[in-house]
Amino acid sequence: MLFCTGFVLYDLNDFRNRKVSDLQTTADLLSVSADAPLAFNDAENGAQVLQALRVRPGNRAAVLYRADGSVLSRYARRDLAARYTLPKLPLPGVVWSSDSLSYTEVVYLDGKPVGTIYLEDDLNDLHSRMVQFAKGLAVMAGTCLFIVYVLSSWLRKGITRPIYDLAWTARCVASRNDYTLRATFGWGGARPAQHGF
Repeated sequence: MLFCTGFVLYDLNDFRNRKVSDLQTTADLLSVSADAPLAFNDAENGAQVLQALRVRPGNRAAVLYRADGSVLSRYARRDLAARYTLPKLPLPGVVWSSDSLSYTEVVYLDGKPVGTIYLEDDLNDLHSRMVQFAKGLAVMAGTCLFIVYVLSSWLRKGITRPIYDLAWTARCVASRNDYTLRATFGWGGARPAQHGF
């Protein structure tokens, strides 16, 4: 169980790192197309750049900020469009919250900063992975407990039965003064004892 728990923690940490890397790569790709709209204050083309995120179902929202911090273009997933609140210009970097992962980076054109791109992903895939691992661990724990129960029952018969037979024989000898009685014992089955009691 400790090994399984360690593996789960390692896998989840690796999955989180890959999710961050994927979001950073997406931001880098979009920045290549978003630099000109930001430089020339082209909100329409900026919006078209962000619309490419529709192919990423895990993406919640994206924003292009001008150099002065104002919003040039925005995108929100259809189920969030009506109630999504744009964040104020965040600092560059990765931010984890209870239900989302966001990444912000500065967009450059010819080596000069022209704005900022902000991407936000949900954590549904991470939560689903955690649930799957929890179910898997529950099944493995139940299986291990069942195996332990079966083994302990088998060992109990092999260990305690000879002791019980010996104690019963001792009681009979003491109560009847019959020294011809013999205890039967053995691992996995009774056999005549070679020694008298």
